[in-house]
Amino acid sequence: MNPEEPLPSPGPNVGARPPGSCWTPERLELKAWLDRNAPSLAELYEGAVCLLFEHRLAGYTRLIAHIVREIRNRLPFVISGSSSSGRLEYPDRLSEITEQWRKANLDVGSSFQSLGATPSSVGPSPPAVAIPLDLFRLLEKLITDHEVTSEKAADAFARLLVGRKPENQKFIKTLQPVISQWLHVTGWFVSKAHDSGRVDAAIDNRELLKNFELFETTLFAIVRQFFATTAELDQILKEANSSCVRPTSEQLQDAVGRLVHGEHHRYFFDRLENPEWLVPLTEKGFFKSPPLPMPDESGATVALPVRPESRYLARMAKLAPEKVTSWRKNASPVSNQKSRTRFSIGFRKGRMSSSTKLDGRNSTAPPQQMKK
Repeated sequence: MNPEEPLPSPGPNVGARPPGSCWTPERLELKAWLDRNAPSLAELYEGAVCLLFEHRLAGYTRLIAHIVREIRNRLPFVISGSSSSGRLEYPDRLSEITEQWRKANLDVGSSFQSLGATPSSVGPSPPAVAIPLDLFRLLEKLITDHEVTSEKAADAFARLLVGRKPENQKFIKTLQPVISQWLHVTGWFVSKAHDSGRVDAAIDNRELLKNFELFETTLFAIVRQFFATTAELDQILKEANSSCVRPTSEQLQDAVGRLVHGEHHRYFFDRLENPEWLVPLTEKGFFKSPPLPMPDESGATVALPVRPESRYLARMAKLAPEKVTSWRKNASPVSNQKSRTRFSIGFRKGRMSSSTKLDGRNSTAPPQQMKK
């Protein structure tokens, strides 16, 4: 930013607010749960709410971002009882690599001793470069730890979902869209946690508030009793089913943020009666991952659960067959056999025009095999 340029003017939300007005029953419930289960995180959460809604101290955007990042990183380990390996300290690791690099006389910009032919534009691969084994091992370990750390956020949130509700273990693939949204929302805060030269006024307060409330929505759904969340889903479903219109981004995110339990997922899809949600839900990642097969107690046989998404598809095929026909041209396959059969039967019963005919093919064939 040019120091001679005027700073962006503060948004309308900047400034003090009446103390206590932000503490809704839901926030008080979440704070009380954190007080019981993770007292240090409860303090951080209280601080974030106060900074955002009561009094915005200088640097509040980065402080809130740090708090969200800490809760995202620590809560799964607190709830699951496992230990965190901690963050990857890149400066320390790179300093160690740099020391070995210098010891090997591999100054930056120096020529390397190649193994093999001279570089050429012709040939399957460039020549190899010789480096000391100790240096190679340091680089290999850094790359491995980077991959583990990069994967940890998704794995940690899955551990949180299972830690709170162990039965979620069998629904983890089904809950992938919820995990993806959580990573996207919290990732926004992670990207703002360190100073980048941007002042508070340069951060869109509406986006900050929207992402913080989505962060809270998912936490509320995780910590609350099952039927408290279904009551909230009922409100979303009532609005969704009252008119055949596409959901807004906010409505979609609000719904997805509450599907943190496999039974919430089933509850929502079994009651959704709006075909306009089909494409937005697909874009969120639903209709891709089937539930895992469920072995019986003896382990001799397994059950293939019927996907709630397939039941929704079958109903929509009757209600809006043209829309489902258009959707399935670009959608990923419906995965297990029972789900394929239910979808195909529903689709067959829902045919209402020549554009939805299956050209004489077996109605139980997988959708990806049907002629388009």
